[in-house]
Amino acid sequence: MSGDANSPAHVDMASSYAAAAFKVVPLLNGAAALGTVHFIGQLRLEGNLGILATQPLAWAVGLFGVGALFGGLVPAFSYLSQAAFMEDWRPVNGVGFRWIAIVLAALGYLLFAVGLMTAVLSLTTVATAADRLPETTNPGTGGLSMAGVTASDLLPWIAVFAAVVSALLTHLFAVYRERRIARKRTAAWASSLKAEVEICAAFAEGYLKGNVDSPLYRLPIHIYSDALRALIEGGTLDGHDARKIVLFYSEVEMVNRGLDGSAAALNGLNLAVDEAAKQRHLDMLNREKKRIPLKASRIASRMLENSQKEGNHLYRDVMDVLARWSP
Repeated sequence: MSGDANSPAHVDMASSYAAAAFKVVPLLNGAAALGTVHFIGQLRLEGNLGILATQPLAWAVGLFGVGALFGGLVPAFSYLSQAAFMEDWRPVNGVGFRWIAIVLAALGYLLFAVGLMTAVLSLTTVATAADRLPETTNPGTGGLSMAGVTASDLLPWIAVFAAVVSALLTHLFAVYRERRIARKRTAAWASSLKAEVEICAAFAEGYLKGNVDSPLYRLPIHIYSDALRALIEGGTLDGHDARKIVLFYSEVEMVNRGLDGSAAALNGLNLAVDEAAKQRHLDMLNREKKRIPLKASRIASRMLENSQKEGNHLYRDVMDVLARWSP
């Protein structure tokens, strides 16, 4: 199944992934800041080694804090961008607000990366300095310590980071699953509507090739209403594509009304008791026999002579639309 990259469905999908990416910025930076502050509070170093470790970590906390602030500003500028587009603010340009939100999100990720590198370099410095000190054991935890830093001191920071990563993956999976279900639903509606269109086109072609004034069949319209509503609500169709489908089925309904008129005229002709009544029903039948082929030729599955003269083949147009969304 394929589709237009500028279609509402693709735009909505891209917006969902962008929103998920924006939400991660304050989560990453905020969780990293809290974890680092907690780590500093638990840090039990002696003398100059403690100062050596805590000062770079304090810089890391500052970077995380600014990154979280930028992440918090992203939704505000996103709202201003949408409001500018929807309410047509002048002279404010919604594109400018959108780019500000994108830059803030990018800076938030950059500050998180720089803060993380700062924290890692700080711990590397501590490890290098600790190698020069006698190795001690913390009897309270039973684990080896590095100048007073035990493995248990790192657990809160690791737990917060793991929670953020888990929340991110869960959210992305939920978005992916929702979009996958929506794509399957769209494909099902489009395939069903495509099958009905093909049946309508085949019946129309059969009427044009046959010599039956009033056939028993009518062109089906069972799926049309529900499918069109579902495709529009799902953001699959824009106004241009919806217009093609509506025009096709408008011709289908007119063909059906013409077939009903032919059936009524034949029935009246058979029951007429005088010449005037017979002539009236015969004129009605001839009128429908002229109108129905003109309508049927526009929805037939092949470019017949009448449809070529008409210059607008609706079957081809609607099949081009549905082919983008059906397997």
